[in-house]
Amino acid sequence: MRILHLVKSKNYAGSEQTMLTLCELLKDAGHEVFIATSYGRILNQLCKERGFKVVPVDLVAPFAASKLAKFVKEQHIDIVHSYLTGGARIANKLHKKCGLPAFAHLLVTREHPVFSELGHRGSLIAVCQFIADFYIGKYGIPHEKIPIVHNISIIPKSELEDKPKSELRKWLNAEFSLPEDSKVIAMVGRLSDGKGQDVLIEAIPAVLEVHPDTHILMVGKAKSGSKKENELRTLVKEKGLENYIHFTGFRRDVGNIIRACDINCVPSRYDILPLTLIEGMHMGTPLVASHVGGIPEVLHHSKNALLFENENPLDLAAQITHLLNDSKLAATLTQNAKTTVTTTLSPQTILQQVISLYEAALS
Repeated sequence: MRILHLVKSKNYAGSEQTMLTLCELLKDAGHEVFIATSYGRILNQLCKERGFKVVPVDLVAPFAASKLAKFVKEQHIDIVHSYLTGGARIANKLHKKCGLPAFAHLLVTREHPVFSELGHRGSLIAVCQFIADFYIGKYGIPHEKIPIVHNISIIPKSELEDKPKSELRKWLNAEFSLPEDSKVIAMVGRLSDGKGQDVLIEAIPAVLEVHPDTHILMVGKAKSGSKKENELRTLVKEKGLENYIHFTGFRRDVGNIIRACDINCVPSRYDILPLTLIEGMHMGTPLVASHVGGIPEVLHHSKNALLFENENPLDLAAQITHLLNDSKLAATLTQNAKTTVTTTLSPQTILQQVISLYEAALS
């Protein structure tokens, strides 16, 4: 199949990362993949770096949909697969202009008439039931018309990938100047209200009472122009936690960091199905996550993770402390999470689900 993926975005976050991962898998499976995005943005640059065929149309330019329609006809595109609202609007126009199947991948909740139109046509794909229920309730779309295809993530290979955890920990301690015997918790994600970094910060004093050698790595950065990092640093200072909480900024070695840590924490205040959760399950690091959004659809308390009450720092501290106290539990959760991610959440499983939707639309 010849598939056009498009996203009209200024950022590089979960939706964009999901698109690139799916495109990689489709390309490896022998399909021809084209990507249309906004010029001069980090995603456009990453597409070129990874060798994708980038469509010579800037999605923020005037008449982008008309130019894409010409490209679609010339290149005999079979499927259009879009992300976010801007992408969905263009995909819907291409469906009307060219008559080809057009999907919108739902990774966030947005209100726009285009989702009603696409949904009633059976052209939406949701990453979890939580997000599907939003659109079902908002637009009266029949339940069976929004298939669930869970989020997908593949950690890039690195020179440290096959190293034992003890060596990874030595690297981590040296990289971030951490004490040799410290307990280290990773929190990966954009610095924002939704990701709940402040909830984790509020929880740490109670953790330190039991495990005074605990350190937190806050991996990620805020949106351009946001004051969120300054707000979080102020909170850290107010709590007297400057020596325990470390802001790393954007990192390309997230896999190594998660793998080397004792806990991967997902303290989201509101979320859908964060990629850092899927990545943590791949990495073999036990998870502590908030019971919110689509998270409890794949994580089950005391089975493959520990869940805490949303926005409850004391409950979060209790779950972290429980996990740090019980190495046997940590090993069990890790093994069960790996089983989950290599079966129902494996890249090949997700890929086949998407291809099946394409084939059904073409038939």
